[in-house]
This record gives sequence, C-alpha cells and structure tokens, in this order.
Amino acid sequence: MEPATLTVVVEVAPLLEKFSPEVAAAVKQLNVDTANDRFMKLVDDLLRPESLPRGWTAGFDAEQGAWWYKDKAGQLHDKHPVFDYYTGAMFMDQGGYAQLKASAKERPPTADEVQQMGLYLGIKQDEDPYIWQVAQMALSAPLPPGWAETVMETDGQPTVMFENAKTGAVQQDHPLDNYFRELMRRRRKELLRKKKAALKTLQALIKMGMGRRSLLASLAGAGQPPATADKHAEEEEEEAETLDPVAQAALFGAWQGLLGTAVHLVHQQVAQLHGQVALVV
Repeated sequence: MEPATLTVVVEVAPLLEKFSPEVAAAVKQLNVDTANDRFMKLVDDLLRPESLPRGWTAGFDAEQGAWWYKDKAGQLHDKHPVFDYYTGAMFMDQGGYAQLKASAKERPPTADEVQQMGLYLGIKQDEDPYIWQVAQMALSAPLPPGWAETVMETDGQPTVMFENAKTGAVQQDHPLDNYFRELMRRRRKELLRKKKAALKTLQALIKMGMGRRSLLASLAGAGQPPATADKHAEEEEEEAETLDPVAQAALFGAWQGLLGTAVHLVHQQVAQLHGQVALVV
C-alpha cells in the first residue's frame, strides 16, 4: 500500500507576482506562506536539482504553470519525489520537533528499539552515530494534525495502522517515515562532503610541508594515494543512496594514512623549532 501524502495546512500569500513562474509554482506545490523565511528556504531547496533522488529529472511546464517530475522508469509525477520531506520539515518547524523532544524525554527509546527502527529505515550497523540519531528521532515522532494511530485486524492479527480522519487514508507507515528517510539520505551526503573536505585539507597541509613526490612515497606502502581517495569519494557522492563498504574502507584508509603523515610532519616541525630555540639560547 502506497503511503498517503502528508499534508500541512498553511495559508498561502495571495500575491505571487513578485516571484518568477517557476518559484511561484513551487510555492503553490508546498502551499507555504511566503512571509515565512524558513519555509521559503524549503522552496529554494525544492528548486535545486540536487534535491532530486538519483535517476529523477524535473521540468517546468510554462503553459500549465507547474513542475513535472519523471522517475527512473519514465513515469511522470506532479509532485516532487521527496514532497513528504518538505511537508514534514514544516510540521517539525511548527511544533512537531518540540513534541518529539518532549516525548523522547518522557520515554527514551531503548537500544533494542533503536536497532529495530534503524533496520526498518535501512541504516547499517557500522554507520555514523549522526545517521543513527534519525532512528532515535523517528521512534519519538509525533503524529501530524488529522492523523491517529489505530489497531486493525490483518490476516487475523492485530496490526498498528495510521488513519487520516480528513482524507480517509489508512496506512501502515507512520506519516513522517518518508521525512526521516530523506533526512537520513541527506545526512549521509553531508557526512561524505565533510570527509572529502577534511581529506582535501589534510592534503593541502601535507603539501605545505613536503613535495608531492615524497608525499606519494610516504603513502605508497599503504597503497592509498590521495587521488584514489578523492576518486572513491566523488563516485560515492554521486551514488548518494548508500555508503558502499569498499569505497568507505578506501576513504577511511586514505584518511588514516594522511592523518598519520600529517602528525609526523607536525612532530618534525616541532622538533626543528625546539632546535632553533636551543641555538638562540
């Protein structure tokens, strides 16, 4: 069963003439108040090509004044593929996150519950704690307005379902599950960008203290030249769906090798500095 779309009701500003047709269409799609700067940032994000999952494309129909989205199979859709992420973000901003924190404080999730939720969301055991935080939050997620939890009989067994009194939609997935799935995907990409930036910073620091030839020689024993690590990181960011174990191992291996070399150079410079001070004295 396809999960129903999460709806967040906010008043749309009646005048959109100051926006381009593309922006105005995105505002209408998310049904946001243009006076809310935080919500308008979500509109900006929706318009970025990077917001689309891998394999999706988007285009603007000037005659209809609306955006269209094409999935991997070539099927057209009238809403952004991660539309529920944006509506979920608005709900969280409007008080949902405060409810989440209060719920987590009143009844903290157990380690077993976090593991089960992580498995449900597709989080791997060796992933960063930053990713596992998403599972913790999902366990304490409140229900958006109009939704209620109910128990129904499925194949003779009681099953927890979620029902929307306004639309009549009934589904097994929590209305915010898609929000947390997209949040998890974005956090993975964020971690990859930070790791790439850290690698480049270390490379620059090392090159300041030694030539490229000696740098490559120092890393030859580990078989992880910086360029190889960069290549793996770029390929991994393009995938943007999961962290490939082989690419991740190569990235971490290069990180450790560069870090060790950087620490060695710092020790050398400190020793040289002490020697210079001794000569002056």
